[in-house]
Amino acid sequence: MAGSRSWAGNTLVGAPGRNYRLSLDFWDIREGGINALGEWGYFPRQMQDAQWRFGYLGEAAAAMPVEHGTGFGLDSALPADAIVVCLPFRLWIGSGDAIWQTGWYGGNPVGAGVWQVQAGQSIAQAQQQLTNRIGRLDFLKDVTPEEMPVFQLQVGDSGNWELLVDIDRNGEIDIDVTSAMPGNRPSDYTGVTQAGGLWITTGAAGGIRAGRVGRSPMTLSYAETPRETVPAELRDRRPLEVAIPDSSIVSPVTVEGRRWNANYRVFQEASTLPETREVQYLDARKFISTVPLSAETAAQVSYTQDCIPQAVKEGAIAWQALDLSDPATAGLLLSLRVGETVLLTASGSGSLLQIEINGTVFTGVPGQLFTYTAGEGGTHTVTAWIDGEEIGSLEIAVVEVTLPERILCQIGKTVQAVVELGPGVDFDDFTFTAADPALLDVSVKTNRGSRVELNLRARQRGTPVLEVRRKADNSLVAAREIEEFILENSSQYSLKVNPVTRTGYVTLTFKPWVTNIVVSMYMFASQATFGGGLTEYIMTDVDFIPVWNPETEEYEAFGEFAIELPSWENYYCYNVTVLGIPSNYQGTIAELLGGEGDKAGGGHINANAEPCCTCECVGISISGPDEIGVNCSKEFTVRLNGDSRCNNNYSIVLSDDGTFSVVPQTVSLRPNRSTNVTVRGLSASTGTTNSVVKAMLTACNSSAEHRFTVVDVTFDMDDPHKVAISAGDNDRTQKRTATVKPPESVTNITLSASGRLSIGNISNSNGVIFFDMVGLNKSIEQGDAWVKASHPSGCEWKQDVSVIVPADIEKPEDLPGGVVEGVNYAINESTSPASFNTPTGQVELVTMYGHWMTLQVLDQFGDSIDDLYENAVVEEQLGGVWGSINQPVSATGTYLDPVGHPARAFGYFDENGIEALTWPDASPLMWSLAGMNRTITNLVDVPVRIDGFGLSPGLEGRSFVIYDDNHGVYLNPDSTIYVDILWP
Repeated sequence: MAGSRSWAGNTLVGAPGRNYRLSLDFWDIREGGINALGEWGYFPRQMQDAQWRFGYLGEAAAAMPVEHGTGFGLDSALPADAIVVCLPFRLWIGSGDAIWQTGWYGGNPVGAGVWQVQAGQSIAQAQQQLTNRIGRLDFLKDVTPEEMPVFQLQVGDSGNWELLVDIDRNGEIDIDVTSAMPGNRPSDYTGVTQAGGLWITTGAAGGIRAGRVGRSPMTLSYAETPRETVPAELRDRRPLEVAIPDSSIVSPVTVEGRRWNANYRVFQEASTLPETREVQYLDARKFISTVPLSAETAAQVSYTQDCIPQAVKEGAIAWQALDLSDPATAGLLLSLRVGETVLLTASGSGSLLQIEINGTVFTGVPGQLFTYTAGEGGTHTVTAWIDGEEIGSLEIAVVEVTLPERILCQIGKTVQAVVELGPGVDFDDFTFTAADPALLDVSVKTNRGSRVELNLRARQRGTPVLEVRRKADNSLVAAREIEEFILENSSQYSLKVNPVTRTGYVTLTFKPWVTNIVVSMYMFASQATFGGGLTEYIMTDVDFIPVWNPETEEYEAFGEFAIELPSWENYYCYNVTVLGIPSNYQGTIAELLGGEGDKAGGGHINANAEPCCTCECVGISISGPDEIGVNCSKEFTVRLNGDSRCNNNYSIVLSDDGTFSVVPQTVSLRPNRSTNVTVRGLSASTGTTNSVVKAMLTACNSSAEHRFTVVDVTFDMDDPHKVAISAGDNDRTQKRTATVKPPESVTNITLSASGRLSIGNISNSNGVIFFDMVGLNKSIEQGDAWVKASHPSGCEWKQDVSVIVPADIEKPEDLPGGVVEGVNYAINESTSPASFNTPTGQVELVTMYGHWMTLQVLDQFGDSIDDLYENAVVEEQLGGVWGSINQPVSATGTYLDPVGHPARAFGYFDENGIEALTWPDASPLMWSLAGMNRTITNLVDVPVRIDGFGLSPGLEGRSFVIYDDNHGVYLNPDSTIYVDILWP
């Protein structure tokens, strides 16, 4: 149905039962209209919102015939239940920022994820209920829509599904996302399979403005692929990029790479290194490492990213010698960093080779290799002679690049940074750039040879890095991460002023919080002042309050100051400068700002005062949640408060009381700094707030504590616990409990269950939660259902449950056989043995020759159903008719089954007539072999249902043999009858 003018028409349907790997390779969203010159044209939309959806419906595409251009897609009301992967995304034209839509935006519902959609609903309607999101796609935060991975959706039975992802598009699956993973679940719509064909819908999201038309070309690549078995150990192999050169002039050589993100460590091995070591990370993804080289043989090097399975890059690096007799060497633009080494040589006829550089002379024979290590900055000439005749020379620039220790940059603002290249260095030999141009703009403001002043502008949040590289080989010489932040100023546009005091208060907000800073403000172009009549004002770390933001997982900080306006003044104008204090800085704040004296004024900061580092100047506090769970870890915050002039480090020792552990147990803090420690619950508290974590300031013999409760929940179930499904008149609901310790915390616990279970009638008393539980859908794997107790802190206690159904019959080890005597029965549909076809109110009179067998019923995992299906109805299908054998399942999971063959009296009889009532005591009918000396009657593959659940395979292959002892044509009255049960 591709090619319609509507979005609903932009839909493809794969062949039924087949699977595909998909990728959206290109999209471009354009609008058409008339410009000011009256010309028609298309132009790209600045905000390109698009959506891509693919999935399976519970009905075959062939059953939904539509005409071209009038069909539906995965964006309209669906005619059948569905499991769909939704991938909405946005590209900002101009900024180059491409993002996935994973949360609420512009009135649209939550987008990215795996969703279940009920028949008759659209995906947008299904997304209004977050319970319909059955799969999270957390890996999207690490890849942009422009790096579109390859996806493969697989749907199995019972609502199970898997999404396979090839991130780097190399044909190998890197990530498995399944319905069994934490945070995901199977679909409730178990009828959805791959049999109906894969549906794919793409298109622009959002309408076109009036008077315009839209055009959105999209390129979708797909390749048919067989269904893949997901491994038991789910794959989490993120791509690893490493630029391993074949050769290098300098040693050690710097190797650059790119890991997936900060959660994945990378380790380096080299034949020239004594041991494995971790690389040096420049930002969340980029890293560098150094490899020493050998003049004798190439260095074998490998890089391993710690994922599942591990990502490995390997290579060999040869050390390339500088042959001074080669004319090409003289033309090299060679620069070394202090400490780097080169191999020097010269070839030619003769016996004595001499190489001189920076006062050092190497002597040997032509072709011999010499190592030279750069020891000082500047430009040095290296010259070679053979037998006293000069045969070549080269100039080498040795650089000592020095970057500022800290570079702070407010998003959207330009700051200056000075780079020192050292003496005798040519500025034109280097480039100054950003590791990621989308995060940082870099330009040269001034160039004074060895001293370069750069303009830096952070474009957006991320990890911007300034890089200095050699032009000759693009090798990295120096790098520095930029500390970028967003600074929000509540007075940027207006200020609420008290009409009496003529004072207003301004809040500065740092996102994220950047510590060890000085905020300098200067009032100009108005007669407003800061608090106390100051025209210059300074704030430092002590003036800000850090607050943890759980959504961004980082600290933000808020600081407040006053602005005073005379009665005749109606506006204010001031600038704000943020500077970072280097770690080894020893000067005053005034010197840092480049001025003279106390820049703060009014005694706000006395830069010349003696530091206060006594115990009277500091205090300690510790904070954390009020409750945590056993086996659950939470962050507690330790803070050292104190005088802003004190910079000493203080040792703080943390202790526990046995109900929890705390890591680390010792931290070191400076005043007005805080840090997080990890507290993990070990055993339940004996009462509310009975657990205490203490922080001791050892130098001052003072302490602080935080009281909280460690909560534990225990279910009264085996692991995994078995539960049955109610059927007919048999209610299989179990009454269960969960015990909460301490009992006072029971009101903070909520219960939930997976889609295979139903829980209800929940109540609690004295720390015990009472609830009913029953199965809804059978388990595919043992323990694949669960009931869960949740705490507001995010801690959970999960009990694995198996939903059991009758599935098979165990073949007895000892089969009955041998002599039987005939027993008379008046049988109909209510008796045992039973007759399924006897008219109502009548009976058949039979003499049964056979055995009663005790059969053990097994569940789908081959175990006894025990008492889970006690009193369940057992049915067999004979002659195409289903009927109960009137032998219910016992408390041990067994039932009695009459196996044999009847000798029937002629016709049917009234069940209350004299014939039927006297028949049990009458003489048994003789069994006639009808001229045969033995008869084999087969009961092969008898279908069986228990409580409506069909067994697989049921009574497969069971048969019996009936014979007499004299092998006569007709049985004599004194013949002995034998019945043997056969069950291979």
